Amino acid sequence: MRDLPRDLRTPAEVAWMRIAESDDPVKFQTVLGLASAALTAGSDMATAAWTVDDPVKIAAEIEALAAARRLNSCRKDPK
Repeated sequence: MRDLPRDLRTPAEVAWMRIAESDDPVKFQTVLGLASAALTAGSDMATAAWTVDDPVKIAAEIEALAAARRLNSCRKDPK
């Protein structure tokens, strides 16, 4: 398998549909940016602090974690 180029899109570019569908798109994008910056800086996001009280914040943080995983994974071409 050959290595494919890394996906260099920002989390906001990847999550644009989730941002648009959110109950509070501005807050979603703000939290997504803050969480992505924290992950880039090496912070450990404490998922134990997640509560159902703020579903927009939870969704944005999950999206940031997914983006970090995507950026850190090696993509392989199946051929």
